[in-house]
Amino acid sequence: VYAALLDKHPANLAASLAMVRLDTMEKDFDSARATLEKLAKAHPDALPPRMFLARYYLNAGQPVEALSYLSEIEDQFSGSAAFLMLLAEAYEEANQPASVERTLNKLVRVIPESAHAHYLLGRAYLRTENNDAARQEFLMAVKLDAIHLQANVSLARMMESSGDSNGAQQILQNLEKARPEEPEV
Repeated sequence: VYAALLDKHPANLAASLAMVRLDTMEKDFDSARATLEKLAKAHPDALPPRMFLARYYLNAGQPVEALSYLSEIEDQFSGSAAFLMLLAEAYEEANQPASVERTLNKLVRVIPESAHAHYLLGRAYLRTENNDAARQEFLMAVKLDAIHLQANVSLARMMESSGDSNGAQQILQNLEKARPEEPEV
């Protein structure tokens, strides 16, 4: 059905994306990539083909190629949380920590009530040894979601490494009470 529709309307975005999904399910990744590349050229302002292509290249271990598709449309989609998360991931895979921080700062502005966004930004700050900023982001994540596992554990680790064993222990005990099913606590 989709193939026939694509023969009649090769630039149909919805049908082409459905075909990409089918190709992916059938593990025909080369065909999926080729279709996505055509779509990216035919629909330069459409986000889905570029995000799918970026994901394809990230999965293939080619973050620079992923960034080539995302960076062209960064200004246009800088208000999309999904786009910013994928862009940050691509920068991370390409070992560009300053770009990761910049992108995650945008993400926090787009979704300021997201504990996970603050956690990701805190993690990015840790990688560049900006411990004070990391701590603030982990604290914000915990403020927004008191039982956010990764933020609590990261905060406890920071406290432990700075000599506040009691504070770290208290965080972990509170988390264990709130999330007894979590083996990591």
